[in-house]
Amino acid sequence: QVLAQPELAGMDLIIGPVYKSGAKLLSRYARDDQIACVNPLSQDEELVLENPWHYLFAPSAATQGRVAAQFAANAFGLGRPAILLNEDGYDDAAFATAYKVTYEALGGKFSATRHFNAEDAAATSAAFTGLDLVGAGHVMVASDNRHTGAVALAALRATAPGSARPPIVCPSAWLENPRLDLGQLSGNLYFVQSKYFDENAPGFRRFRQLHLQSQHLPPSVYASQG
Repeated sequence: QVLAQPELAGMDLIIGPVYKSGAKLLSRYARDDQIACVNPLSQDEELVLENPWHYLFAPSAATQGRVAAQFAANAFGLGRPAILLNEDGYDDAAFATAYKVTYEALGGKFSATRHFNAEDAAATSAAFTGLDLVGAGHVMVASDNRHTGAVALAALRATAPGSARPPIVCPSAWLENPRLDLGQLSGNLYFVQSKYFDENAPGFRRFRQLHLQSQHLPPSVYASQG
């Protein structure tokens, strides 16, 4: 109903929608009417493929997967096989697929790839059972569910203690998980943070100064990301 309003055809820019159900409708509208559209929340790469009028505010899950795989190949090398575990949600599956394709294209191999229902504690535990963690070059865990981090780190402590523990790459949401303390998170962990900004960068410091002058408040995390 909103897209049918005649005044919308005269817009220069549309930002939205908040809910995912309308994203594909707006993507087609942007392409057909050639109006620039920015989706502030979605990580779905399919919304912007072959559509020069539609943009994602944050990198897609697939782009994050590709960049993470490139980082892992450079940081950990390709000599030993990796392990890839992902939650079976749409974005996590897209991340894992892109990660696997990119890592293998770079010459890497996997000793195990598994997906699991993170809402099922037994299924999550089973996904981390029987893995050759000591022989792994690294472990990629694509799941920000609050259960996953605790299970993953417990499995690493139990089967790959101390110096035998491989690097683990995981979502930055683990840093905000109340089930994990700093002692568990300190070590050979690498976090995928798609909305990172450098507070020490000259550009950010200048933005913060101007924001304080204008609003008399420090910028929120949303303003900083924008």
